[in-house]
Amino acid sequence: MNRFAKLIVFIAFVFCLGKSQAQSDISFTEQANFTSYLINNSEYKDARYVLGQIKESLISTDQLDSLNYLKGWSYYNMKAVDSSAVYLQKVSIASSFYHKSKFYSAFDIAYSKKFAEASALLESISLVSNDSSNSLQQLLNYEKSAMALLTRNYAAFDTLSKNFTYSYFPISIEEKGFVESYKKMKSFKDKSPLLAGVMSALIPGSGKWYAGNKGQALAALFTLSAMAAATAESYIRGGYKSPSFIAFGSVFTIFYVGNIWGSVLSVKIRKDAFYKEMDRNIMLDMHIPLRRVFN
Repeated sequence: MNRFAKLIVFIAFVFCLGKSQAQSDISFTEQANFTSYLINNSEYKDARYVLGQIKESLISTDQLDSLNYLKGWSYYNMKAVDSSAVYLQKVSIASSFYHKSKFYSAFDIAYSKKFAEASALLESISLVSNDSSNSLQQLLNYEKSAMALLTRNYAAFDTLSKNFTYSYFPISIEEKGFVESYKKMKSFKDKSPLLAGVMSALIPGSGKWYAGNKGQALAALFTLSAMAAATAESYIRGGYKSPSFIAFGSVFTIFYVGNIWGSVLSVKIRKDAFYKEMDRNIMLDMHIPLRRVFN
């Protein structure tokens, strides 16, 4: 359905919705179904409008669960994860949307980097007794292992990963990915900013080489060597009071100190970049199975 047709349908529904304030001719089920239709067609703002017209005081507990789920789900699709988590957490255990809401709200909270809160929410999830395939238990264990990696709790990941079966399709590939991420993080060598600075003070660029930035290291070495040669030549020709020596010496000093400080920072930048990339991959792998299981 094109955008114009969707607009016509929406206007017609809103017109009926307005009449329903007096006639009550639109049931909650009809409103919920229309909201789901809007969400499925990426009309999230329109969905939020329809949901906003529903008075919570006039609906049952079951309907309130559905309302909170739809609000949370629309916010989730709008990438408003904080608002999404608020509504999804309100869904009660009696609702058919309970597990989807809890798992997605935990993801929302983790996406906001509130890892302790997300872990606590995962711990609070109640599993159904008739889960014969143990699928929800495996998913819960998997999501907990993601939180262990995000918080660098490698001991917890060791324990949780022992329960990986690699046989439950929605998470089998990502379980292997988590194990690889774990190995990479465990083997990552944290280098010393102090040592990088001292090395660059002795041999310009060597600290950046140590940090892993070999291109920058060579550039720094050649640049500072050229500046040092120009400074030395200006000193030999005109002495320390000559304008050329003062100019070249000042520029050399600035670049020399900058090279040392840059080497110190490069260690931290390298570390931050590594963990940022790892966290991005973990969050992606944490999210994909939820789509497979619940959508």
